[in-house]
Amino acid sequence: MKRKWEQERAGTSHAVMDGFDVFLNHRGPDVKATFVAHLEEALRCAGFRPFLDARSLMKGNPAFQSIDQALDVAMVHVAVVSKRYAESKYCLNEVVAMMRSGKPVIPVFYDVEPVDLRWVENGPFAEAFEKHKSRGRTETKLQEWRVALQALSEITGFRSADYKRDEALLKRDVVNEVSRLTPSNQPVEVEQFRVGLESSVKGCIQILEDMGAGPGMLGLVGMGGIDGFANYDVFISHRGPDTKTGFVSFLHRDLEAAGLLAFLDCKSIDMGEDSWECIEDAIRKTPIAVVVFSESFAQSEWCLRELHVMLHTPSVKVLPVFYKVRPSEVRFPESGQLKDGFQKLIGRHDKNSIEQWRADLEQASKLMGWEHAGAQGRLEGDLVKEIVEKVLNLANKPLPLFVGDYVVGIKEVVEDIIQTIETKKTILMLGLWGMGGIGKSTLARELYNRLRGRFDASCYIEDVTEKVLQGGVVKVQNLILKDLCRNEAHIVVEDKSRGKTILEERLSKNRVLLVLDDVCDSDAMGFWITRKMLSNGSLCMVTSRDRRVFELSCSLDMNEEVHIQHVQGLSDVDCRRVFASYAFGGVSKVKPELERMVASISKACGGVPLVLKVCGSLLKNEANVLVWNEVMEKLNTGFIMNEEKIFGCLRMSYDTLQEEYQEMFLDISCALIGERCSYAICVWNASGWSASLGVRTLVERALVTVDGGGRFNMHDHLRDMGREIERKGRMGDGVIRRLWMPKFLALLEEDEELPTSLQTLIAHNHKSDTEGHRHIDMGVSHLKELRIFLCKGDINVTTSLPKNVVWIGFRQMNNFPVIPEMNRLVIMDLESSSIRAVCDSVRNASKLEMLNLSYCSELHLLPHSFGMLKRLRDINLRCSGIQSLPESFGELSNLEVLNLTLCSQLRSLPHSFGMLKRLRDIQLGLSGIQSLPESFGELINLEVLNLSSCSQLCSLPHSFGMLKRLRDIQLGLFGIQSLPESFGELSNLEVLILSYCHKFRSLPHSFGMLKRLRDINLEWSGIQSLPESFGELSNLEVLNLTLCSQLRSLPHSFGMLKRLRDISFEWSGIQSLPESFGELSNLEVLNLRWCSELSSLPHSFGMLKRLRDINLQSSGIQSLPESFGELSNLEVQNLSGCYKLSLLPHSFGMLKKLRDINLYASRIQSLPESFGELSSLEVLNLSRCSQLNSLPHSFGMLKRLREIKLEGSGIQSLPESDQLGIAEF
Repeated sequence: MKRKWEQERAGTSHAVMDGFDVFLNHRGPDVKATFVAHLEEALRCAGFRPFLDARSLMKGNPAFQSIDQALDVAMVHVAVVSKRYAESKYCLNEVVAMMRSGKPVIPVFYDVEPVDLRWVENGPFAEAFEKHKSRGRTETKLQEWRVALQALSEITGFRSADYKRDEALLKRDVVNEVSRLTPSNQPVEVEQFRVGLESSVKGCIQILEDMGAGPGMLGLVGMGGIDGFANYDVFISHRGPDTKTGFVSFLHRDLEAAGLLAFLDCKSIDMGEDSWECIEDAIRKTPIAVVVFSESFAQSEWCLRELHVMLHTPSVKVLPVFYKVRPSEVRFPESGQLKDGFQKLIGRHDKNSIEQWRADLEQASKLMGWEHAGAQGRLEGDLVKEIVEKVLNLANKPLPLFVGDYVVGIKEVVEDIIQTIETKKTILMLGLWGMGGIGKSTLARELYNRLRGRFDASCYIEDVTEKVLQGGVVKVQNLILKDLCRNEAHIVVEDKSRGKTILEERLSKNRVLLVLDDVCDSDAMGFWITRKMLSNGSLCMVTSRDRRVFELSCSLDMNEEVHIQHVQGLSDVDCRRVFASYAFGGVSKVKPELERMVASISKACGGVPLVLKVCGSLLKNEANVLVWNEVMEKLNTGFIMNEEKIFGCLRMSYDTLQEEYQEMFLDISCALIGERCSYAICVWNASGWSASLGVRTLVERALVTVDGGGRFNMHDHLRDMGREIERKGRMGDGVIRRLWMPKFLALLEEDEELPTSLQTLIAHNHKSDTEGHRHIDMGVSHLKELRIFLCKGDINVTTSLPKNVVWIGFRQMNNFPVIPEMNRLVIMDLESSSIRAVCDSVRNASKLEMLNLSYCSELHLLPHSFGMLKRLRDINLRCSGIQSLPESFGELSNLEVLNLTLCSQLRSLPHSFGMLKRLRDIQLGLSGIQSLPESFGELINLEVLNLSSCSQLCSLPHSFGMLKRLRDIQLGLFGIQSLPESFGELSNLEVLILSYCHKFRSLPHSFGMLKRLRDINLEWSGIQSLPESFGELSNLEVLNLTLCSQLRSLPHSFGMLKRLRDISFEWSGIQSLPESFGELSNLEVLNLRWCSELSSLPHSFGMLKRLRDINLQSSGIQSLPESFGELSNLEVQNLSGCYKLSLLPHSFGMLKKLRDINLYASRIQSLPESFGELSSLEVLNLSRCSQLNSLPHSFGMLKRLREIKLEGSGIQSLPESDQLGIAEF
């Protein structure tokens, strides 16, 4: 007869289809329609057949007569434990069956914590278990459920809290874990001694052939013996609190650096694996075990269980390390340093177990190993090195790749990259990108040595570009096949397409590590690497100077499956170490008289290891200071490029560029470092070049950078290389195309005429008190090829500009240049010039797009002809002396950006201003503007408006609401008193800043119409109230009401702001929060610091499930609501200086994610008994809590607490507990 619970269960059905892989155990009302539904769909898309009652019922199916049978069919069980999970007896009965089945179980802790399952009658599941008792469940059944839940909690699973509500990412990781634990159809390795299998195999094959082509199932029944754990080279057994973060972490790092795969519990247990099962299996399969005996080793049952397994597994070689204890103390654990820990163990276990462990300790103490006495003994680094060498010798592993001489500064980078790979488990390709000689190959070799032990096979191919030149794409394919598929070395690839197919077929079966060093052809990459090749947990590492190699070479997801590491230069300290090693054999051997020169030269090498090596080798054992000075001079002047090894290495990236991109690179290296990228793009576009694409290419090949201000920069050595290329080209054909400082002044001093072939000219003549300075008059009209002309200082251009010049930069000049009628001028940059008027010839600049007159303080007016500049897109008049704009200004039909910041003499804008239909961005901050014309609302494309600190502007025109595309308004320190009613019509407004507007009192009723508004800053404004329509701001995310002292309350509609993430009420006059406050379902950060008139929080406060950080410092808060404990995501709480707060609610212990509590100088009198349930608490400040005299007994349960401050409190002692381990006190 069917059991009743099988017929009525709500979580998973009693009737199932006859073919599925994954069983989804869940509580329907919590997650069925949301997370579990999406998970089921994702599993189906991944090729699995998940069982979910809503889709998997097949009425009348006689194949399954009990839930146990249904569970048996699935290969993997997924348990989604949610808040109401324990209410369902069906879920609980299922989890019992799952834990007994022996199948892999993947727990998903959805809005609950693993600890909630261990103490079911104290935490969130307590109420559910009470109901089960009241309904007559037997104690036997209840205990059965408790045991199953506790076992489930001990399996490493997924916590939804770790994903910050990103359920898509959580879903993806669960599917990946199912894939890992589910048997695939790929070939598997068979045991070496397989006797008597042939006849059974033939019989099975005959059965399958008799079944024909249709689908079917072949069942193989028998004893289990298959596992999925990794094979390690060495197992590290240790007592965590003693050595994990110190000695053992260094040992583990160096073992992996030597290419050994080391098992360390905190890093080696995967999701879904039972901790002890994983540890025991790893010990039995690992040939070497290093046991680190320390002071509290004998206190740990786990350490002793591990030791017992090791000593009784004949295939395991045990190497003991007596860390700050003596072998005799291990042999006699009831005396010496191990005494206290062993006594605690005796009190917790039976006599037989104690005797067994005592015998194991005695046996281990007699083994040959290492003894480390601490500060009086050898250095820990030397001990680690000796252990690694011994393990390497015993493991008989192949030697790692030679990384290089004098390699420094690389370990931290390697650790960060490995951490990224381990954290983001989806990475299939690692790209190491950077300029030539920067150390990409060195980094790749170090990573290869560290990672190769984790894979079935590994392959490192260097100089890939050179090999392609020698034998094409197939040469590299054959090398990959040879190293990664050793059993198929007889196969020779002759066609790259067939080679790709072969590699996909062979590599997809194993976990492989492939390194391709120095790749420049993104097209060829597709024949070496595809997603199919890397589908079984493999990793490909590629080094290149061209970022596009990674982005265009394959179909991998750039966000999830590819990680690009930009390889940077060495620090000054590391540069000095490398240079001194090559020059002297080490830093300690540097001669005192050369210390300063060593520091200067190593710094001038710019962090490039190749340059450090060349310069260090040049000066090896050199005592002559004159030689040192010559090398320093070479570095300073760029003539170090005469060293062919450096020049050739750096030039490789340049040589692969298209011709026009090479010209752009030379323009930048010779003349445009520090100049605006946007200006250069305009110039190159005028020459018919693909400028934007060219700049992107230069950046991607690590030849050029563009800083946050949009200006060019590049490494000094790349700059010197570019100038050397230009110099050698000049020597080759005798044509001078680019002339920069100081060569320009040298030509003038020799009274030579500027060559007519010039395309780019940089001329500086700064005034100084030094002798020889002279005023320069120069004519340039004969320079017919000149495209870029940038000059600065005491220079007077006596002729009109050449007609082909595209960009002029005349900074600090006295006169406006004469523009000929026929010209190609696109950019005119006259920043900081002393011009008093814009010459009327400006009307000739019909192609002008960008005009910079910033800091021209003597310029007051623009000519009426200014409106004829129809192509002008960008005008910068920042901090100029401009007093008014001509009426023709509105005729600038292509104007997009206008900067009038700090134009203090500008009072108004012309009426024609509204005709600027393409204007997107206006900067009027700190200007003297007093009013905006009514036509202002006709700027139909305006997106950004800055009116901050316009203290004389008191109102906005009524037409303001017509600015339908306006996204960002800055009105801070504005003299405004109110906003027009039409303000609510700004349908695209996203950011509004009204900070420091002391006269501003209220917002218009139409304010709630701003549906796209994301960010409001009203800091230190005079705001007195918010309109009821405020709650209609459906996209509001950030609200700053700091120092709004006249604001007393919030509208009832405030709780409608469902997207609000961050609120600051600091120093405001707020007296209460509305009951609807708890409806702010996305609120993460709340600042109520110094809200002295706020005495309580609403009862609904506990509904703020996403709140992470709340600051109530020095507020008037008197108590916290009982619902406070329901803030399930709260991490940081500041209650310091809350002099009216004396108690915390009993529910406080429910804050499972709380990490940091600050109660400094509060009047707290006691902590609730539930305080010990704060399982994530790390930092607790109770300083100056003078009325707090004791801590609750449960305090010892705070296992993660590492820092507690008690100075000035009434606390005299901590409660006794062997569970409490505080790092700082």
